[in-house]
Amino acid sequence: MEETDVVLSDVHLNKIVEGDSKVKQYTRIKFFCPPIEENLVQSCTSCNTVDEDGDYVCNNQDINEYDVIGVYHNMATTLNNVGCQLWRGALLMCDFIHHNCEMFQNKNVLELGSGIGLTGIVAAQYAHQVVCTDSQKTALDICQSNIEENSRFCKCTVKVTKLDWFRMTESSVSKFLQANLSNQYPVTILVCDCVYDNALTDALFRTLYFIATSMTLRNAVTIYISLEKRLNFTMQEFDVTCKEYSHFQDCLSELGKCDERFEIKQIPCSDFRQFFEYDRVVYLELWEIKYSL
Repeated sequence: MEETDVVLSDVHLNKIVEGDSKVKQYTRIKFFCPPIEENLVQSCTSCNTVDEDGDYVCNNQDINEYDVIGVYHNMATTLNNVGCQLWRGALLMCDFIHHNCEMFQNKNVLELGSGIGLTGIVAAQYAHQVVCTDSQKTALDICQSNIEENSRFCKCTVKVTKLDWFRMTESSVSKFLQANLSNQYPVTILVCDCVYDNALTDALFRTLYFIATSMTLRNAVTIYISLEKRLNFTMQEFDVTCKEYSHFQDCLSELGKCDERFEIKQIPCSDFRQFFEYDRVVYLELWEIKYSL
């Protein structure tokens, strides 16, 4: 795919665009509020059923209350600006955060490739601090607007700042962490739907490695990566393939080989319930990477 090609998120396929699609749109995202009872949150690991296509079906009959997060975003964009759209990988991460809200308490949450900021807003309901980052000014501006729009959800400090993975070095990462994160709390890193370009994936994993192994952090680091495996039929292989996903798998493997302190596993989507309204297709995945000191 060329950088000038225009792409549209599946989340927006059925959205009626009012006016110019190049102008920011506003979408109200409905989600079911997590149960107050902690034991109910912990006991819903089998709350999602699977339809005939293998996609997960939300089952929220036991949750009667819901709320709405309103976000600004763009519609169809070029590849360089896909962060200005809303993607299913972000909604999957939001489900995971709500289901495991206690895991985000007293944590510094650093999101890489925040885009429009939805995941950061959800994490800010539980975390000690949230730092949303992106390399594109347009995405950062939309992210800041959405955080201000949804300030009632943000129970902690939320900072929006630029971070370019392609410019990251061990030294620059250390300076960034010192300037933006408190070393008194463990760090949880979130990455949502950023696996679509091999060069970008390489830069992402270099940045993750620099952050996790930085001497600036005095606590263990946990990384969560959500993605959607996008299949394409190519004449070259005469088969359905996903080269970007295969490259992501190679990067995971290399990360585990370079330092035995990295522990990598896939988290089944059936392990956490669906709170947000979207199609949780079978191609959505969530990965956990832990780095122990």
